[in-house]
Amino acid sequence: MILCDTNIFFELFRGNQAIIDELNDIGYDNLAISDITIGEIYFGMRKKEEEQTRELIRKFRRFHLTRDASKIFIEIMSDLSSRQIGIPDALIASVAKANSLKVFTLNITDFKQVDSLILYKPSRRLIN
Repeated sequence: MILCDTNIFFELFRGNQAIIDELNDIGYDNLAISDITIGEIYFGMRKKEEEQTRELIRKFRRFHLTRDASKIFIEIMSDLSSRQIGIPDALIASVAKANSLKVFTLNITDFKQVDSLILYKPSRRLIN
């Protein structure tokens, strides 16, 4: 199972064909979204996009911020106190680690700082 970072959805909404093809290759049965990403998407969403966005989100398996993920989040923030990682990214990473998920992101730099987090390696070039 692969947990998609928020930037994957933004590229999907922009019509990035490489992202669309990669997600189709993975298969929606193998794709997941976290509540954190859903919140970030809704925060940046225009009202006219709401139904289409909700319909897209329903295609993904949803993962919540659990007690285990919260503990991992605190560990990540403590371990990375001298390095930069955004709170939403640390929360997404904690959900992935708590559920043994790979993370599909275009933000490799921040996520690779998280110990034992497995990043999904796409089969194609995703950004020109």
